[in-house]
Amino acid sequence: MRKERAVAAGLILTGFGIASCVTSTGGGTGGRTATATSSTAASASSAGGGGGSSTASAASTGGAGGASSSSTGGAGGGSASSGSSTSAASSSTGSGSGGGGGNACTGSPITCSGSSVDPCTDVTNCGGCDHDCLGTTCLAGVCQSATLASGQPGVFGLAVDGTNVYWAKDVPNQSPTFMTNCAVMKQPVAGGAAVVLGTVPDGRGYDITVNATDLYLAFRWNNFEQEGEIHRLPLGGGAESGVTAWQTSIGGIALGAGNIYWGQEHQSRLQGVSITGGASPTFNDILMNSGVRHGITVDATSVYTANTYAGVAGGQILKWAVGGGDFMVFVGSQPGPNYITADATNLYWTNLSLVGGMPVDHQGTVVMMPKAGGAVTTLATGLGGPRRIVVDATNVYWTDDVDGTVMKAPIAGGTPTVLATGQTGANAIAVDATSVYWTDSTALTVMKVAK
Repeated sequence: MRKERAVAAGLILTGFGIASCVTSTGGGTGGRTATATSSTAASASSAGGGGGSSTASAASTGGAGGASSSSTGGAGGGSASSGSSTSAASSSTGSGSGGGGGNACTGSPITCSGSSVDPCTDVTNCGGCDHDCLGTTCLAGVCQSATLASGQPGVFGLAVDGTNVYWAKDVPNQSPTFMTNCAVMKQPVAGGAAVVLGTVPDGRGYDITVNATDLYLAFRWNNFEQEGEIHRLPLGGGAESGVTAWQTSIGGIALGAGNIYWGQEHQSRLQGVSITGGASPTFNDILMNSGVRHGITVDATSVYTANTYAGVAGGQILKWAVGGGDFMVFVGSQPGPNYITADATNLYWTNLSLVGGMPVDHQGTVVMMPKAGGAVTTLATGLGGPRRIVVDATNVYWTDDVDGTVMKAPIAGGTPTVLATGQTGANAIAVDATSVYWTDSTALTVMKVAK
């Protein structure tokens, strides 16, 4: 007997916003509930894209200048609510397809490049000057998300380069029907049809990453133990090839220093193999309660991994030399570090907030810490179930499959912003110069929204 990995759907949505309080109603039936969190200026919440109705208000502690507004959107929805607002209220009405979060939108025009525009609806100045929605509508000052691909069963891993977005999905295998093959898809970011880059039989994709020439796929066979392999698929097309032999409990993957690295959860082990023909690194076991799971990132000198369950020590971020050897505990006492990413200066990770080994909804966090050492800084709190995380020069972005949101927060500090709601299977995430991409394994979609 064999089985597939199940992907949990979220139950409760939580939204954040900036500068004003927004109430949004979308069409459809059903729906979900979201709770907005107040900010030091004012906060906003809007639910859309999931069906049902939405009403939201948020606490504002910014005093004068705060505003509460209401808007009516098109298809989509969900339901959101939170506390009252202490600032003056105004109202406005807009239209569009549901799916985004709240933003500053009082109905008053602003001046952008010498012209007066309405930031509530202007698709090239949505919520502020020079914020282009890249072909989608602007609803209540928020660019709406677009569906790049639908009907993608088992959609999971995701990567993007300057030209294409890539993801892995299930395709039917022979009987019995629960068996699957994995197809890696490729679609131009500028628009166009998705095509199959390659197929790997008898399993499903778990994680993917790309460099200038190849895509690497963490692949799990159709079985109980989650054994699998890492495969290489040329970006320009051609036959896939195995990079590793049989692996157990294969997890997240990362490229760097001429190697590909991956975690093995049940073996408490970090692994690596050269992709350039050089010597492969060998890492010593963690020898703790559990070990390397999903989160892994690499730079020129070090590999960083999230040790989600580390017994009485709490969760840890571990640091290893790219060439192998022992680890050091980079930071400990973290409440369930899940996924991790990095830029040249800092590490960023999501915390699930674990109690007795189980995540507690709406106590998750997103944090950062300098690679050179120092204090852990919290960028977002009160999150339902933050998962994968990416970063660019100014913001960190993450998915949350409990809240059903895609969010961002400034690296320099500030109020988190909802980019999309109603994404109950939000999982893998990627970012390029203009857009954020993610997979929704419940809706079976690949999504995109302007940054």
